[in-house]
Amino acid sequence: MGNRDRARGAEAAPTASDASGPGAGLVHRLKAEWGISLAIVVFLAMILVVIILLVVHPPWENEPLPAVQARLQTIQGPELEAEKLRQEILKLDLENRNEGSFWGLFLSYIPFLTAIVAGAGVFATIWKQITERARQQQLDRSQREAESQRRFDTNFTNVVQNLGSASPALQATAAISLTTFLKPEYHTFHDQVFLVILANLKTPHDAAVNDLLVRVFEQAIRTRLPSAAPEDRRYLLDLSRTRLDRVDFSQLDLSEADLGYASMRYANLTGANLRRVRGIEVELEKARLSRSDLSEGRLRKARCRGAQFQEANLMSARLEEAELQGAQFQKARLQSAHLNAAHLGGARFEGANVNDAFFVGAFMDEVTLKSIATGARNWQNAHFDPDIEARLGEISRASP
Repeated sequence: MGNRDRARGAEAAPTASDASGPGAGLVHRLKAEWGISLAIVVFLAMILVVIILLVVHPPWENEPLPAVQARLQTIQGPELEAEKLRQEILKLDLENRNEGSFWGLFLSYIPFLTAIVAGAGVFATIWKQITERARQQQLDRSQREAESQRRFDTNFTNVVQNLGSASPALQATAAISLTTFLKPEYHTFHDQVFLVILANLKTPHDAAVNDLLVRVFEQAIRTRLPSAAPEDRRYLLDLSRTRLDRVDFSQLDLSEADLGYASMRYANLTGANLRRVRGIEVELEKARLSRSDLSEGRLRKARCRGAQFQEANLMSARLEEAELQGAQFQKARLQSAHLNAAHLGGARFEGANVNDAFFVGAFMDEVTLKSIATGARNWQNAHFDPDIEARLGEISRASP
């Protein structure tokens, strides 16, 4: 994906305000109606229980009262008293059985069931109020986010316009303002902000403005790179033709970055991962690359005068025709590195491993030759021009 497509994708990124819509409104309405539905279900369940109890133990199965009175009128004297006693006993037994029956049990639970129905009604009312309040809060939050988005778009547009203005003061103010848009709450727009900064580092600006942009870019790249997908690194690390003098990229993973024609003088790249970086004529004058990993890097014609490569990994790196005057390679790993036709006047190699390294056509002065012959490791297995190799042998034999 190109830079323009990425910027367009960032502009179209969804925001939290998209969470409010027809689907969300339906969910809120369902929640509000759930409490009422529960109360209705409880009420219908109570009616069903009453019907079942009436079927199981119908009260109309008892003997009618007129029939009982007519039968008692035929009984006289002691038999009447005995019948009354028997009926009272039957009445007590019937009351006891009714109390233990389903019907009696149901009647005893009527207050409890009434309380349940009343509680369900209160719960439904409270639940409706809670869901309505939550829906209103969600609506208010969506409106605030929409307003925040609108303000972001307006402010960001103004910043971009000011960066392109003819006034250095406006450009400087805009460069400083870019740090605001790197906050976590704007994470969906970090790609867009990153690309704006990167584009401005590739265009001419006043020196002071460019320095400010470099400082902002340091923050932007450290914010964006850790979470970048592998397919995104290609455009994030397209640093070609950028002006990044004195940038601090220490300890960063910049593997496979494109540094073609970039200016990184006095840059701090200590401990950085620069494996397989590429780019012709990159400017690295007096850059600090100690303990960095430049293995398999392709930096032909790089200008690295006075650069520090102490303890760096330069295995299989290609620095053909590079300007390495005064470069420091102490304890560096240069196995199979290619420095053909490089300018190595004043470069130092004490403790460096130059096994199978290529120096054919390279310029070396006495300082460089002595540092290799008396201090470099495995220099006998490196590749030199015949006259250089002979001179290294002389120096080695003459050294104590």
